[in-house]
Amino acid sequence: MRASNITAFLAVALVGLLMSGCTVLRGVVPDVASYKTAVKPPAGFLYTNLKAPQSVRPPADGFGSKTGRATSHQIGLPPLPFPGLWQGVDLIAWGDASKETAARNGGISQVKHSDYKFKMYLGFYRRYTTQAYGD
Repeated sequence: MRASNITAFLAVALVGLLMSGCTVLRGVVPDVASYKTAVKPPAGFLYTNLKAPQSVRPPADGFGSKTGRATSHQIGLPPLPFPGLWQGVDLIAWGDASKETAARNGGISQVKHSDYKFKMYLGFYRRYTTQAYGD
């Protein structure tokens, strides 16, 4: 085979693999667009820096005296105009941005409220931080 034929074959195989992976993993990997939050601010294409609450209303007795944070990082494809791909496709991801980890990092035994922060640079690097408040 010639080099150009091999390149074309690999490109078609890669596209086919990526497209089939989306259908094979449906139902196994959670769909980002299906998550419901109190507020889902719009994301920018080149740069995004937003913060929003994870609950509908803050507690009546205040947020508590302690704060904890947990962060995850993602590197991937930029946002795409398709359902479930509005934040892009993660190719590499690491970290734990769960509410439980944020509470543990802040020494919180009772979480009263939580926020999330989302930063995205040029659509390729994304950082998601959960901030927990409580006592």
